[in-house]
Amino acid sequence: MTEIYDAQEFLEDPVRDRVIRGTVSCVPEARGKIRLRALGGIQAPRHVTIRFTADSFRGNVVIGVGPGPASCVVASAGPVVAQINLWRDARVAIGRGTTINAARIIADAADLTVGEDNLWSDEIIIQTSDQHGLIDLSTDRLLIPERGVVATGDHVWLGRRSLVLPNVRIGDGSTVGAGSVVTRSVDPFCVVAGNPARVLRENTTWSRSPDGFSSEEEAWVAAHRPKL
Repeated sequence: MTEIYDAQEFLEDPVRDRVIRGTVSCVPEARGKIRLRALGGIQAPRHVTIRFTADSFRGNVVIGVGPGPASCVVASAGPVVAQINLWRDARVAIGRGTTINAARIIADAADLTVGEDNLWSDEIIIQTSDQHGLIDLSTDRLLIPERGVVATGDHVWLGRRSLVLPNVRIGDGSTVGAGSVVTRSVDPFCVVAGNPARVLRENTTWSRSPDGFSSEEEAWVAAHRPKL
């Protein structure tokens, strides 16, 4: 059963990171697998709500907290190995059954939603916003984009060293090849690869086993298979 703890119990550096306030919910055995650290100038206040909702958890998650409020919900029992940086009212949600071998997630004034049963390889980078200003020199005006959104559907596979850029949605059942840079949204059940990533195959999905679908995957595909 999950318990609610004071965020101060999870600080990586109890002296420098003491500016972090908020709560962390998790099962007791997960406490040593979650750490919080302050990002940027430590004078500004910051408040987080962190929730690990599964009945067990395997992995190692470091959550960096920048100024302002932020939230992160992890429904997966793992394994999840990730550095998650939260800036300026960022909101991150990771679905059940998702496994992450190693990822760096930068969420800044943005929403990141990761579906269920995702498979992320290692050296993954998710960038939800530019994080810096873009200025039109003809008017000297700051071009301010809308709040960033990045989302992956259910049963999405991100290959090693994938980079997913702001305002991208990756559809259910899709696969992103190793080393790809995803600059635009991907339809469901596609294989994309390259820099920038382009569609290589349609009406295609993946299985965790090289020998084909598990019974759970087969049931999911039967319910979601695209109609030709």
